Amino acid sequence: MLTLDRPVTGIAPVTLLAPGDTSLPQAGGLTAFTGWGSVESQRDGDPSSCPIRTG
Repeated sequence: MLTLDRPVTGIAPVTLLAPGDTSLPQAGGLTAFTGWGSVESQRDGDPSSCPIRTG
């Protein structure tokens, strides 16, 4: 969860899909994702697999 210090303006919100919506690409099709975080696999409970970065 992110807490912003001011409202975001000038963008359209993302529309959520309704149950049964089939407008997404089907199996074997191409799609794109966006976000943040690590794409490396990490073992649960292993602190060495998720180093803390500062600075």
